[in-house]
Amino acid sequence: RVIAEIIANLLENACKYTEENAQIGLFLCNSGIIVFDNGKKIDPEEAEKIFGKGYRGFASKNKDGTGVGLFLARKLARKIGGDLYLLKNEQDNQIYNEIENLQNSNIFYLKLPIEQLHK
Repeated sequence: RVIAEIIANLLENACKYTEENAQIGLFLCNSGIIVFDNGKKIDPEEAEKIFGKGYRGFASKNKDGTGVGLFLARKLARKIGGDLYLLKNEQDNQIYNEIENLQNSNIFYLKLPIEQLHK
């Protein structure tokens, strides 16, 4: 259920903040779940700030919201032993090898504690 809440938040944000007709999707990899969109790239300076409580990025200026969605999603991910972050240029080569065709997208990576989930 926690994972579903995180994914729902990421998909809602992708729908809300990307341009009309942008591609949005999910990608399952060995160690987690990726939610991507090919809308306007999030500024690298905001890559960590967007997870701050109450922070609303540049793309959200004319949209409704509270700025707590990504904060709570990351908190939930860490609570189950995982993490949530926006991938930056080749931050994790293994992941980028799996998703090479998505590199021009905003890519949120929900890293899951796979070993713990299968116990």
